[in-house]
Amino acid sequence: MPTTSSAHGLTPVKYSDISVTTTLRYFGVSPAGTEPTPHSEHFGIDATTQEYAGYTTRDDVLDGTTPVVIATAGQVFSMASSQIRVWVASTTPGNNAQLVYMVDGVAQGCIYDGAPGAYPGTVVNQVAFTVTAPMKAGTHLVTVAQIEDVSCTMALSDPAVPGRPNVTRIGVVVVR
Repeated sequence: MPTTSSAHGLTPVKYSDISVTTTLRYFGVSPAGTEPTPHSEHFGIDATTQEYAGYTTRDDVLDGTTPVVIATAGQVFSMASSQIRVWVASTTPGNNAQLVYMVDGVAQGCIYDGAPGAYPGTVVNQVAFTVTAPMKAGTHLVTVAQIEDVSCTMALSDPAVPGRPNVTRIGVVVVR
């Protein structure tokens, strides 16, 4: 488990493409220096086959620099970007897929809409998108979820997107 003397870095975590099963252990330190309990996550990607649809994101930023931004109510961040890899199940290689991005579970758009094929799928370097901060003060999560639909328009209208099991946080907007 990591400690304050372990090798460390700031977010976003930089990594190369995952090609084997990988374990990531992490913890955060508050600005006051308090240490929370470390958590462990297990991320696994088999580079030879993928029976299931999936995606990865990296280098996620909301303002061109960082994934965590301080905003005013309704502020628009037009320099949001992410590097993505997306694929569909090997049993349905011709399916379309969308990566829908949301703020607090409310869909704002798609960062991918197309037919990526089976793993390794499609890689898109720093796809640009626009995030609008909520009108309510507080901390708001920017997330992304994969859905296989005909188009981005149809994926955005699917009320089940925010509850999908593959929702991933890619940023945080703090409205003051």
